[in-house]
Amino acid sequence: VFRLKHPDRLVIDVYLQKKQKRVGRTLPPAQEKKPPPPFFAMPDVRKNRRASKVSTVIIDPGHGGYDKGLTKGRYIEKNVVLDIARKLNNLINRGAFKGYLTRGSDGFMTLLERAEFANAKGPEIFLSIHIGTRKNMVIYLPVITDDASDVVKLYLSNKGQEEHIQKTMTLLNAMKEAITVEFGEDMVSIQPLPYSILSKTESASLMIELPSFDNVVYTEEVKTKMANALYKGLYIYEEIKTN
Repeated sequence: VFRLKHPDRLVIDVYLQKKQKRVGRTLPPAQEKKPPPPFFAMPDVRKNRRASKVSTVIIDPGHGGYDKGLTKGRYIEKNVVLDIARKLNNLINRGAFKGYLTRGSDGFMTLLERAEFANAKGPEIFLSIHIGTRKNMVIYLPVITDDASDVVKLYLSNKGQEEHIQKTMTLLNAMKEAITVEFGEDMVSIQPLPYSILSKTESASLMIELPSFDNVVYTEEVKTKMANALYKGLYIYEEIKTN
């Protein structure tokens, strides 16, 4: 802008600047993120279900509170089995089951309280997890006997394991198969366990005793691997039951 005289006038110069087109990449449409791959390849038993009912699974981490269980150095049974139970319960609730923990924290529960909690949920499966003194995993199953004393028979009663023993045997075979595939045939054995919490639960029921602290270092990786093997056993059980 400037002034001119003769005559007086004001001159304004206006410049038009061509608008340049922005050149950029055309972004592809947003794609839905795929979920991370599972820990192992597993068929979706939900597609093969004859019934729409979701199976309820009760996970019972042994000990708790003042009852520490086995200990070695910084490893305490009540804490290790709780970690594994939580991992397993998370897998269960992400899949085709509904899972509950008898104890979700470091608290003491009697065997009767655990059994009553489990039975109130009407579960298909009850799994109690412990650490043992052997180098392998031991699967304990309840024993039904007619030779027990009257006092013991009272302990064995409720609805009793007797009507669930066939499902328990199916669960036993499924867990044995899963553990064998994951850890080897020599890493699993089977033992009867009479007069235990298993005899008071009204479902397919097993106690899984994991290898001792002398034979296994329970790192996060190992605990995850243990939980995965038990989770695989649940799927095998469902496949056997529905086929």
